[in-house]
Amino acid sequence: MERRGACPGARLVTLEVTNMSIQPVETAPESTAAVVSSERVSGRVLGSRPMWLVWPSIVLLVVIIGIPLLIAIYISFLNLDQYTLKSWIQAPWVGLANYVTALTAGNVIGASALTSLGVSVGFSLLTTLFITPIGILAALTVNTQYRGRTLVRSLYLVPYVIPTFVTALVWRQMFLNGTGLVDRFLAGIHVANINTYWLLGPNSF
Repeated sequence: MERRGACPGARLVTLEVTNMSIQPVETAPESTAAVVSSERVSGRVLGSRPMWLVWPSIVLLVVIIGIPLLIAIYISFLNLDQYTLKSWIQAPWVGLANYVTALTAGNVIGASALTSLGVSVGFSLLTTLFITPIGILAALTVNTQYRGRTLVRSLYLVPYVIPTFVTALVWRQMFLNGTGLVDRFLAGIHVANINTYWLLGPNSF
């Protein structure tokens, strides 16, 4: 009677039964070196093949994204505009002057990039402070069982169903000066002039 171990690479022991006595006899493991060599070869083949398949994608990313990005960073330090852009190789070097102008110069309504950044940060903070409690209260209204909860959930899902650009267009029409619903309502209750520009300038905040 003999029993062989199932662990790969382990030393195999044969138990011989002679006159009701058990004597262990060691035998050599069967082709352990061959198994290890096969695993190394297969690992080398399988490990290198995916890398060769990835290289075309890496080259395309470098050509399509990497090189244009480096060129854009380089020409941002040059004295260029839309009329002289085609001769960007011969354009003079101006250093950080373009960045200083972009951050401090005013736009069509006189606001600089730093002013617009401050308005965006303030708007984000205020909307987060006001909307977060509203969202928590809305979640609590559908957390318990009551009649009409399905209808309330359906109403909550309406903003998710409507595309974002449709919502933006609707609100834009509502705030148009002179004709928008919000503009006419505020003028009707004598809060603001009917010709107020709500989506442009300092009133947009």
